[in-house]
Amino acid sequence: MAHHVGGVIASAILGVVSKQIMSAIKGQIKLQWNFVSDLQKMRSSLQTVEALLEDAERRSITDQAVRLWLGRLKDTMYEISDMIDDFEVNTEPAPQKCCAQISVSRLKMANKMKNMREQLKGITEDRIPFTFMQENVPRLQDNRETTAAVTEAQVIGRDKEKQEVMVRLSGSITEKMTILPIYGIGGIGKTTMARLVFNDPQFREYSRVWVYVSQTFDLKKIGNSIISQLSVSDSQPTELEMIGNSLKRLLFGKKVLIIFDDLWEREQTELEKLKNMLKPGEGSKVVAVVTTREENIAQKIQTVEPYKLAPLTDDICWAIIKDKTSFDARTDRAQLEMIGKDIAKKCGGMALAAQSIGYMLDYMKSSDEWVSVNNSEFWDVLASKEFSPHQVHASLLLSYRSMGSYLKLCFVYCAIFPKGHWIAKEALVHQWVALGLVEPPMASSYNQHSTDRYINQLLGMCFLEHPKSSWSMQVETEFLVMHDLVHDLARSVLADEIGIEDPTCRYAWLTDHRKLLKSSMTPLAKIRALHFHDRSNYQLDRDAFSPAKCLRVLDLSRYCTQELPDSIGQLKQLRHLDASSWSRKLERWESTRIPKALGALNKLQYLNLSRRGRLVGLPKVMSNLMELRYLNISHCHGYYLSDSPSANQSFIDCIGTLPNLEQLDLSWNDYCFCVPESFSSLNKLNLRGCMHIASLPENVAKLDILRLFGLLQYGGFPVRADDSESSSSNLVFLKHANPQVLSIKDLVNVRSVEEACCIRLMEKQSIEELTLRWGEGASSVEHMALLKELVPPTSVQNLNIFGYKGVIFPYWVMHISKYLPNLVSLRLWNLSCSGLPTLVQLPNLRKIFLGYMYNLEEFTTGCSMSGDGANELTLPKLEHLEMYRCPKLRIKPCPPRAVHWFISSSDNALSSWEECASTSSTPASSSSPPVNKLKVEKSELPLHQWRLLHHLPGLSDVSITHCDDLTISPQIGQAFKSLESLSLECIEMKILPEWLGELTSLRQLNLICMNFLQELDKNMKQLTQLQSLSLDMCNALTSLPQWLGELTLLKTLMCVHMCVPIVLPTKYQCVCN
Repeated sequence: MAHHVGGVIASAILGVVSKQIMSAIKGQIKLQWNFVSDLQKMRSSLQTVEALLEDAERRSITDQAVRLWLGRLKDTMYEISDMIDDFEVNTEPAPQKCCAQISVSRLKMANKMKNMREQLKGITEDRIPFTFMQENVPRLQDNRETTAAVTEAQVIGRDKEKQEVMVRLSGSITEKMTILPIYGIGGIGKTTMARLVFNDPQFREYSRVWVYVSQTFDLKKIGNSIISQLSVSDSQPTELEMIGNSLKRLLFGKKVLIIFDDLWEREQTELEKLKNMLKPGEGSKVVAVVTTREENIAQKIQTVEPYKLAPLTDDICWAIIKDKTSFDARTDRAQLEMIGKDIAKKCGGMALAAQSIGYMLDYMKSSDEWVSVNNSEFWDVLASKEFSPHQVHASLLLSYRSMGSYLKLCFVYCAIFPKGHWIAKEALVHQWVALGLVEPPMASSYNQHSTDRYINQLLGMCFLEHPKSSWSMQVETEFLVMHDLVHDLARSVLADEIGIEDPTCRYAWLTDHRKLLKSSMTPLAKIRALHFHDRSNYQLDRDAFSPAKCLRVLDLSRYCTQELPDSIGQLKQLRHLDASSWSRKLERWESTRIPKALGALNKLQYLNLSRRGRLVGLPKVMSNLMELRYLNISHCHGYYLSDSPSANQSFIDCIGTLPNLEQLDLSWNDYCFCVPESFSSLNKLNLRGCMHIASLPENVAKLDILRLFGLLQYGGFPVRADDSESSSSNLVFLKHANPQVLSIKDLVNVRSVEEACCIRLMEKQSIEELTLRWGEGASSVEHMALLKELVPPTSVQNLNIFGYKGVIFPYWVMHISKYLPNLVSLRLWNLSCSGLPTLVQLPNLRKIFLGYMYNLEEFTTGCSMSGDGANELTLPKLEHLEMYRCPKLRIKPCPPRAVHWFISSSDNALSSWEECASTSSTPASSSSPPVNKLKVEKSELPLHQWRLLHHLPGLSDVSITHCDDLTISPQIGQAFKSLESLSLECIEMKILPEWLGELTSLRQLNLICMNFLQELDKNMKQLTQLQSLSLDMCNALTSLPQWLGELTLLKTLMCVHMCVPIVLPTKYQCVCN
C-alpha cells in the first residue's frame, strides 16, 4: 500500500497553488509585468479539475494510470508555484536595468508562462477519459477554540494489561537486571503501555530514562541517550568502551528504569552487547521495558517472559471514539451509535486508529457524514492481501483526507524528519511558513495563535504527539514526535518527493554529504527543503548550492562548518536558514565567516546563527535582509567587520531598523550593549543571560512585565553596574516588572537608595515569591538603608533574604506581620543580625528556614496577649522549622508547633530548653507541640543533653546524622517511646546502643554509613513491630544473625552499597535485593 497513496497529495498542492495564483492576480504578489490574463486562464484550467480530484485520489490507490496522471498534475503545480516565485524575485524597478535586459527578461518570462499554460491545458484535457466524478469529503473545520497546552488523551481499556505488566515486573524485582519486552502490532498501544509503567508510582524513587531506539540500531546513540538523561554533563563519549565506562559510573548504586521504545534489531550479538552495556554494578538495579513488534526479538532480549499486548476489543475502540467525539453530549447519539460501533470494528483493535478517527468524527455534525466514513472504500484496504500491520492503516488515511489543503501539506512535510526525531515546534512552524504551507492571511506575519491551530489539530488526531521522556519536561523548547505508523503514512504520501537520490526530490534529510555529490546535482534543481545532518568536518564546495534555485528551507545546524559557502547567496528563494551550531557551542576565540552574498537573500525570513562564536561580516549584510522576521544570535561573542575590531552596538542598532522583524533572540550574549527603543515593535524578545545590558528603555521594558524578556529567569535578576561612578545600576530595569516570582541578586552592586525607590517594589502586587540576595563584595549602599526601601508588596507569600549584613532589621521587617500578612514561608540565610523580627502574629506561616546566622541569639515563639502578661503560643500553622549553623540560637519560651524539625550545627537549640521552659507560664505538658519528625545532624552534644526532646513526647520519626555520642537519659528514652521510624547515619560505633531494643513501637530502622558497626545487638529481638530494616554502606557488617527470622512482621530487608557480600539469615535470602 505504501506505493499506492502517493497520489492523494495532489489536491492539497493544487489548492495551495490555486490560492497563490489568486494572490498574484489580485496584486498581493508583486510582478513587474502584467500576467493577469495568463494567470486567470491558468486558474480557470485548475478549476475544471479541482472538484474532481477527490475521486481521482481515491481511484489512484488501485489505478496506476490515474496515479501517473495525478503525478504529472502535481509536478506541474510545483512548477507553476516556482515560476510565480521566480517572477517575483526577478522583479526590479526599471531604472536598475537597461532596456535590453528588460526585453530579454520579459521575453523569457512570457515564454515560460506560455509553456506552462500549454502544459497545464494538456494535463487537464487528459483527465477526460477517466470520467472522474465530483465528490464531497467532509473537512475538519477550524471552528474550535484552541489552546497551546494540549493534554494527553485519557488511556482507555488498558487497566488490566497494565496490572499484568506490573505484576511481572514486581515478580522479578529482586534481580539486579530485569528486561521485560512488550510486543504486538504497530499502533496497538505498546508505547502508551510503556509510558504507564514509566509514570507508575512504584518507580518514583528510580532514575527514569526513555530511549527511542528505531529501526537503526546504534549502540553509541543508545548509550549516549542514557548518559544524557542521567548526567548533567553535555559531553558525549565517542567510543563504545568509554560509553560503557560512563554508564557503569552513572548506574553505580542507583535504581534505574529504562524504556527502550521501538526495538527492531534481530541480531542476537547486538542485543547481547546492549544487555552487557546495562549490567549493573554492586548496589545497582536496572529495570528495562522494551517495546517491539516482533515476538522473536522479544524472546532474544528478555529476562522476564515477554508480554504480548493484544488488540483492543471493539467495545473499547468504541469507548475511545465516544470519548474523542464527546458522544454523550450529542443530541443525535441514538442515530449515530450503530454507525459508530461499525466504525469501531474497522479500527482493528488499534488505539491509534480509534483516536484518530474519533477526532475526525467529532468535526462531523450530521449522521450522513458518519455514514460516508463508515462506507468509505478506504476500509477495503484492511481486507486486501497487501495489508500488514507494518503498513499504513486505513483509518489514518481517512483522517488525512479530511484535512484541509494547507494542513495536509504541513503534516506530510514532517516526513522529512527521521522516525522518532524530536521536532522543535517553533522551528517547524517557521519552516511551514517558509515553504508556503500556512494559509496566506496567517503567513503574512508569524501568528502563534493561527499556527497553534494546525499543531493542535495534528495533536488531536494523534498525527503528532509530545515526547514520552521526562527529560522533555525539563527543557524550555517544546518538542513534538510522530508515531511510526503516522510517519509511514506521511512518507508514503510524499512518495518520490523525499530522498536525495530521486530526481523528483523536493524534501531531503541528508546524513552523508557524499550523496549530494553523487546525485550529480540534478535533484537540487527541484529541492525545496534540505536538512544537513552530516557531522563530518568536510567543507562544502563554494558552489555547492548553486543548482538549488527553488530551495526555501536550509538547515545546517548539525553540519560542522565554520564558513558558509558563497553559493548561499544564489538561493534567491531561500526563506529559512538555520546555520546554528547545534553539535557544540563555539568558543570565544572561534569565529564564523558570514559571506557578503548572504545579503542578497532578500526573501530570507528566518535566520539562526546561535552558538557561532564571533560572527565576522554579519553587520555588513544585516541591513539588506529587509524581509527578516526571526533572528537568533544567542550564545555569540560579538559581531566583527574586517575593518573594525568590534561593531556590537552599531549592529544591535541596525537590527532595530529591520522593518519586518518580529522575533529576536539575543540570549546568553556576554558583551555590553544598549537595547534600542525600536525593539518595542518586536513581538518576542529574548534577553535571558545577558549580564551586560547598559540600558533598557521604558517603552521596551513595559512590554514584558512578567518575564522582562527572560532577565528574571534562571537564578534571578543580577544587579550590574559599569565602572563609571556616575552611572546607576540596572536595578532600574525592574521599574515596570511585575512577575509572580522575583529574585534579585547581587544587591551589593546597587549604586544608590534612589534606585531602590525607583522600582516601587511595594506596588508590584503580582509577586508571590520574593528573594533579596546581597552577594559578596563591598557595597555602595548600606545594607540597612537599601533593605528599608525594598518593602515587599502585601501579596508576597514566600520571602527569602540572603547575605544581609545589617546589624538590625528595618521597621518593615521587625513588624513583618503588618506588611506581609499572607506570608507562608520565610528563609533568612547568612545574616549578621542577633535577633529576629516578631513572627508570632503571622497566622499563615508554615515554613521557617534559618541558616548561617552565627550571631543570632533568640527566637521568641510567644507574645504577650493578655493583661497579666502571660505568653500565649502562636504560629498555629507552622509545619517546618529548619536551623543550620546557628550556634547561639535559643528559642523562647517553648517549642513552636512545627510538625517537622531539622537542626544542624545548632547545639544551643537542643540543650537550652530547661531554662526556657521555666519562664513559660504554660506547663510544658500542655504546650508540647504535635511534632512527629526530627532530624539532627552534626551535633557535638551527647544525646542525653538534648533537652529539647523533653518537650517532644509524640515523636514518631527521628533521624540522627554525624552525632557520635548516643548515650541516653531516662527522660530522653521516654521521648523515644512512640518512635516508629529511626535513621542512624555516619555514626562511629561498633555496636548499636542498648536503648534501641526498648523502642517497641519501631516499624522502620535505617542504618546508613555505619562503617564501624560489626554486629546487630540481640536486644533488637525486642523490636517485634519492625517491618523494614535497611542497611546501606555498613561495610564492617559481614553477616546478619539468624534471630532476625524471629521478627515475624519484618517484610523488607535491604542491603545496598556493601563492599562485600553479606551473609543473610536463611529466611531472608530471597527477600534481599
